[in-house]
Amino acid sequence: MTEIPPFDELLQLAETDPSRFEVLKAQLIDEQIRHAPSHLQPRLRSVQFQAEIKTRHSTNPISRCVILSGLMHDALASLGDIIRSPSSSLGNGSNIYPLGPVR
Repeated sequence: MTEIPPFDELLQLAETDPSRFEVLKAQLIDEQIRHAPSHLQPRLRSVQFQAEIKTRHSTNPISRCVILSGLMHDALASLGDIIRSPSSSLGNGSNIYPLGPVR
């Protein structure tokens, strides 16, 4: 796997050669997805696609950060809804498994 450069090097690369920074970013993300378990890869590619689409028109890193933070917040809120009301997700093909007793 490609070694992630130190933050200062990434910052300098982003400032001096944004297109090369984007190539490196895409390469690192792709490597992480390829090394994930195969059953998770389609979902990870979907999340990456959504992130790219939503941040495509961002004009600065702070804007991208706020957008991505919102996406993560929405995902956690959805998970919280399922945890609070698991029966509401039964119609979408999800399998609900009861937890055993706490030890």
